[in-house]
Amino acid sequence: MGIYATLRIVDCKPDKEHINGPHVEEPSETEREFDLDQSWKYLDSALIEFGEPVARAFQGDYASDMNGKDAYSFNSVSPELVKRIADALAKLPFQSVADSMRKEYNASNQEFTDDLKEYLEYHYANLSSAYALAAKLNARIDISKS
Repeated sequence: MGIYATLRIVDCKPDKEHINGPHVEEPSETEREFDLDQSWKYLDSALIEFGEPVARAFQGDYASDMNGKDAYSFNSVSPELVKRIADALAKLPFQSVADSMRKEYNASNQEFTDDLKEYLEYHYANLSSAYALAAKLNARIDISKS
């Protein structure tokens, strides 16, 4: 069993008194979830190769380990960083990500199969859609891994 990731878009009103990170009293009705299954592990390592801001697509601005054992972690991406990542993802075609991953796989004598490419392409589209929608809503993204 692996670790699964879910991106949750939270369109919220920021609490002006809370200055140490994103915080909301109550999320609005504009909440959406994007399941990235276990693809996040592959996509995260690939996007790191492309540098800022896409390298922070799964790390965000803020992180917390919910139980001290890394069995469940939670990261948040501020609306400002969401916009930067959304813009960068819109300019980064999946084929470039796949080519980078293929080189990494070849260097480690592993096969980058068509099935894996198709799986990751599907989830890369979900990732891009989540960031595009969050940017449009001026919302934050919460990322849970469990």
